[in-house]
Amino acid sequence: MISEKTKKIIVVVARVFLGLVFVFSGYAKAVDPLGSTYKIQDYLSAMGLESFAPIALVAGVLLAAFEFLLGVCLLLGANLKTTSILTILLMAVMTPLTLWIALSDPVSDCGCFGDALVLTNWQTFWKNILFSALAVLIYLWKEHSPKLFSQRTDWIIAICAGGFSIALSIYCYFNLPIIDFRPYKNGTNIPESMMVPEGA
Repeated sequence: MISEKTKKIIVVVARVFLGLVFVFSGYAKAVDPLGSTYKIQDYLSAMGLESFAPIALVAGVLLAAFEFLLGVCLLLGANLKTTSILTILLMAVMTPLTLWIALSDPVSDCGCFGDALVLTNWQTFWKNILFSALAVLIYLWKEHSPKLFSQRTDWIIAICAGGFSIALSIYCYFNLPIIDFRPYKNGTNIPESMMVPEGA
């Protein structure tokens, strides 16, 4: 039998961990909206859905904002019931998708963290299995997570988080990324970076 105190500790740790990952993932996509666009276009091409390519930019910006919003809400415990349900739904879409990617290998990597962190397709799938389990646990034990803000404040947090991410993507679309994770970012010696290391 798990004590109330232990459940509280577990759900808070799960919430903070998953929140940090989603904030990082959403931010990494938001600062490179064109990179997200190209990755979504790769997916659409692999699925034979090239006709949807024109909406890839908007989809990339909205996906980044959605992930960032969920991450902030998980971190702060805001709207935890709604947030955990939305996280479960997101993982219910992403986990089968990453299983298909792992089995078929239509793209080199999922682009989950933009250029900030590249995982293999199988690493991505198992990551999503873990995140799905954590999301379900957070939902089941949500009543054990301390309530920090009022319902109204929770919604303000969610709106501000989503709005910040969209504004960041718009800024980085017209300017260079604030933090550039790309391999050939400004100031990189491109010929030197393209050299294959000895023994590779």
